[in-house]
Amino acid sequence: MATGPLVRAVGVERTFGSGPTAVWALRGVSLEIEGGRLTALKGRSGSGKTTLLNILGGLDRPNAGAVYFDDRDITKLPEAELTRIRLRSIGYVFQSFGLMPLLSARENVELPLRMAGIPHKERRERSERWLAYVGLEKRMKHRPYELSGGEQQRTALARALAMQPRLILADEPTGELDTTTSAQVLDLLKRVTRETGVAICLTTHDPAIMEMVDVVYGLVDGRLAREEQ
Repeated sequence: MATGPLVRAVGVERTFGSGPTAVWALRGVSLEIEGGRLTALKGRSGSGKTTLLNILGGLDRPNAGAVYFDDRDITKLPEAELTRIRLRSIGYVFQSFGLMPLLSARENVELPLRMAGIPHKERRERSERWLAYVGLEKRMKHRPYELSGGEQQRTALARALAMQPRLILADEPTGELDTTTSAQVLDLLKRVTRETGVAICLTTHDPAIMEMVDVVYGLVDGRLAREEQ
């Protein structure tokens, strides 16, 4: 296992289309994400944040450059191997929560565990443990429409944590939450990195979040600059 940064992006470039109509999403982006730290990618809409997040998580591939996960270049892996890494080591949290509306909070957390072939007893134990960790031990049987926005996002975080990832990628995780609830979710993300050692990288356009993270990378027109907190 690598002893340096968990994730390294080196000279990553991404374009959409070709020729004179090609759109540059990322230009020569290099960064590092360390375990146990909360890293933010900030920028306006269209700055390349989500594209970069998708490439870091193996959901998209760059046109040039490389992404190393544990010093392994994942940009050159076959899709089947990349899928295994995503399932075993990377969790995802989205702005729109991504919960199944007809399932309870516990069932939502259990779903990816079931898909991964985790035995029933362990699925139940993991889902209840992580829902309790995020403060939802009394809301496990409630469906998403019975939960507040903050509770839905905490359910999504519990679902990611239950897979025991080493990296969690969160795309605008507070984008649909009010200011108070956003602060509560950010406090929880900070606690997760501190207590579990998981690396969390999130995207945001909210300047208030900058005071709560460890490292900030600002993106402007696909170019990046690090701002150490």
